[in-house]
Amino acid sequence: MSERTGGIESVFGESVQAVTDPTGPTNLGGTQFNINSALIATAVEARSVRRSPRVVAEDRLRSMEERFVAPPNFGPLRTALHRPGAVLLSGAPGTGRRTAAMMLLHSSGDGTARFRELPDEDSERSEKQLALLDPDAVEAGERLLLDLTAEAEWVVRTIRRDLGGYLAAVGKRGAYAVVVLSMRTVGLLPGDLGESVVEIGRPDARAVLQRHLRALDVDGPVVDVPDLAQHLDADPMSELARLARLVRDTKAAAGGRGSLREWLTDAVSAMSLRVDEVARKVRENPDGRFRALLLATACFEQSRVEVVHHATESLLRVVDYPEDEAHPWDRPDLAESLGRIDARTDGERRVRFGSVTYGQAVRTHFWDSLPGQRSRLRTWLEIALPHESVPHRDRVRVLRRFSAECLRVNQPDHLFWLVERWNAHERASELVPATAPVLLDGVTNPRHGAVFRKQVYNWACSRSLTGPLAGELVRLSAEAIAPTRPDQALVRLRHLSHNPVVQEYARNTLVGLSDEDPRFLRRVLHRAVQDVVLPRPREGDLLLFTALADPERLLKAPRPLLADDFVRAQVVEGAHRVMAARPHEWWAPWVRRWLAAHDPARDVVLDLLVDATGNRSDLEARLVAVARAWALIDPAHRAVAAELLRRIDRALAWPSDEPKGLLR
Repeated sequence: MSERTGGIESVFGESVQAVTDPTGPTNLGGTQFNINSALIATAVEARSVRRSPRVVAEDRLRSMEERFVAPPNFGPLRTALHRPGAVLLSGAPGTGRRTAAMMLLHSSGDGTARFRELPDEDSERSEKQLALLDPDAVEAGERLLLDLTAEAEWVVRTIRRDLGGYLAAVGKRGAYAVVVLSMRTVGLLPGDLGESVVEIGRPDARAVLQRHLRALDVDGPVVDVPDLAQHLDADPMSELARLARLVRDTKAAAGGRGSLREWLTDAVSAMSLRVDEVARKVRENPDGRFRALLLATACFEQSRVEVVHHATESLLRVVDYPEDEAHPWDRPDLAESLGRIDARTDGERRVRFGSVTYGQAVRTHFWDSLPGQRSRLRTWLEIALPHESVPHRDRVRVLRRFSAECLRVNQPDHLFWLVERWNAHERASELVPATAPVLLDGVTNPRHGAVFRKQVYNWACSRSLTGPLAGELVRLSAEAIAPTRPDQALVRLRHLSHNPVVQEYARNTLVGLSDEDPRFLRRVLHRAVQDVVLPRPREGDLLLFTALADPERLLKAPRPLLADDFVRAQVVEGAHRVMAARPHEWWAPWVRRWLAAHDPARDVVLDLLVDATGNRSDLEARLVAVARAWALIDPAHRAVAAELLRRIDRALAWPSDEPKGLLR
């Protein structure tokens, strides 16, 4: 996330943000709630420009490539992964192990196959049932990342039993895999795998900083400034990425005036969080109004002065601070008050501290020193941010800072609480879009992503979820989860397809993702069939199946999915259930699409339709009625319809020299 540090985290945050302003306020009061919630979901869908998961994943990899410097021992790993198979790498913390793994995958294969992160579990099964590594799910050419550096020990112990066989299957199926290990997890591997681990070294830190600066449009060679050497010698790669961002921010705060040497000098001096300095200032100023202004400025820095004033007054009310009996004309004015906390306003009347990291130090101090007030701080933002004086971009910026503190102290539930409260707000259509970038940052965060993805799953499963959050979850699943964890995206979208607010949007998204990835199509078709074979299938599940089981999709050259016996059996089973569950008028359009796709040179369509009847005479009669009506539309259809009837007769072992009344 942009307020956090870490190389890949910042890449994910910067490369996928695509949030537009809401289309306008919507009345959510009284009995109109469900109707207007549906309108909100439609608005979310209308303004969403869904990007291909494959393109998103490649954009992330290319963005990382701009910043990447190969570490020692990287060359042999890259050579080994020029051909299908798997490599295992390790290294000391801070050497950029995960980034190196991503770059290995980026250079593997022909660059067209998709990237997937493991384990791609669906969160529906218990820990004991979890099949974390499924060799049968590996597709030819795909690129797989298994990062075990931060996984729970039970996950590592579960995976190690199957890891050897899985990696062997990767090579046999023509795929590519990189396993990233910490020193602890290397020790948990079987002996033969442990011996094949390659330990990478520390990249050239100056070159890393240079590439990060260039990617951030800060030009010029890195020059030596006071204290820079110690950062280059000891800092992890994530801290060097943070230093580069501080240089960019320092340049922006100076309005582009000055030189790289000056910006770098200021950024290096700002690398210290200055928490001790903040603590001293707070001790020396016990006045609650001083402290409220200090924290409000730290959270709302870069906002206009009126917004900071409003935020300060809101904070004082939330914490029940006594009213100031002094007349406003007797109190220090805002400019004087800002000066006491080392803040000022710029030419656009936006409030800034003198140092680009001072605000972060203030937030760290208050979150650490007042743990009992954290619930009140979330309530404060719930109340303060919706105010009409706070623009959308300020809300996003403040939420990112709030999210960073929540994650730092391991309380993501405070952020989730705020999202839910805003989703029930009367102006939810304005407020919820501001949470989308924060949720997007969260689900792609290597350290905290699992918690966010689990929360998305919980929300998606909630049948009571209404408001614009449902629509944002569809987009989040497609744009942030699907690029690297397609199976998790499938599970969440499948649940959302049962939500009345976004059911059509979720179904269309599933179909769209299926068009881009044959493997995803196979998986979602399997899930759709599982749903339609239930005793009382939902209307939405029937619609999803008929949308997926489309001839244009399943007969696509050069390798038609319908040629796969398992896929064909799934389509036949699903079609049979659809025919049995609904009158023929309901499924007639689907049958007509298949009849129109009949090609004598590739004769697969008619037998599929006949098999779908399951030898039930009532279904055969309905199929005949659909074909007869289709033939009457256009004389060119008559031959195909007649051939279908012959096949039905043949399936029943009836002589069929002449069609039985079909075309009379």
